[in-house]
Amino acid sequence: MALRDDGAEIAVKKLRIKDDATAAKIAREVSVMQNLQHPNIVRLLGTSTDKRFLYILMELVSGNSLTSFISKWRERGHNLSEKTIRVYTRQLLEGLEYCHSRNIIHRDIKSQNILVESATGRLKIGDWGGAKQLLGKARRANGG
Repeated sequence: MALRDDGAEIAVKKLRIKDDATAAKIAREVSVMQNLQHPNIVRLLGTSTDKRFLYILMELVSGNSLTSFISKWRERGHNLSEKTIRVYTRQLLEGLEYCHSRNIIHRDIKSQNILVESATGRLKIGDWGGAKQLLGKARRANGG
C-alpha cells in the first residue's frame, strides 16, 4: 500500500527488474492493464521506477481474495448462498466478457486472483501478469 498526495490509499505491486525478459513481461502487463477500465477489473493508476524496481500503482481493493473471503466465512460456519454465488459469477463473467471483447485474455483466472471489495461486495479481477493481448480478430476454440 501507499498514500497518494491527495490522501488516498492505493495498492502498489513492486517488481524487481532482473533482465530484459523480465522488463518485457512487466511492460506487457502494464500495457494490458492500461486498456482496461471496467467496474470488475482492478484499475491501473500509473507506474513508477527506480534503478532496480518497477512499481505498478493500482486502485486499492479493501477486501481480500475470493479464496480468503470464502475461507473466512466458512470458519464462521457459513457457506455462500446460491444467490451470492450467482451475483459473484455474473460480475466475474461481465469482467471477462469486457476483456474478451477487446481481445485480451487473462490466462490465470482463479479465486486467488479475484478480489472482493469488502464495503460493496464487488468482485475485481486482478493479477494481469499472465494476460495477453491477442492480435487481429480473436478466434473461438471451435474455429468460429
